[in-house]
Amino acid sequence: MKWISVITDRPNYDFEVIICDKCGHVAAAWLRKGSIVDEFKNWDDVPYINVTHWMPLPAPPQSN
Repeated sequence: MKWISVITDRPNYDFEVIICDKCGHVAAAWLRKGSIVDEFKNWDDVPYINVTHWMPLPAPPQSN
């Protein structure tokens, strides 16, 4: 998988993705529709700032 710039494309709302900010921090988050601006937020609904890139989550492992 490759990182996607938030400038060129954005994930669908409420679709869990991996994000990276300008400091290189990586986390799982959702893009939430905001009243003023859309925001990437975590499980606790806390916004992430300075997000530069995102990518879809990898497929879960196959159970045997």
